[in-house]
Amino acid sequence: MNDATDRSLKLSLEETLGLFLFLREKEADLDRELLGILSKVEKMLYDSMSIEELEQVVASHHPRKQ
Repeated sequence: MNDATDRSLKLSLEETLGLFLFLREKEADLDRELLGILSKVEKMLYDSMSIEELEQVVASHHPRKQ
């Protein structure tokens, strides 16, 4: 899909963090589009949080067992 129309999605900080942590866990299996989303979400978080805050969230995150 190559659509030049800008698409927006509004997420809370908690939702953005959840999406970031989920995508980060699956990073090795992501296709190019999902890697792009991961990159954008990470940038959004670094714009909203300090480096230390985001590192602390990542360090305290324990992936759920399936």
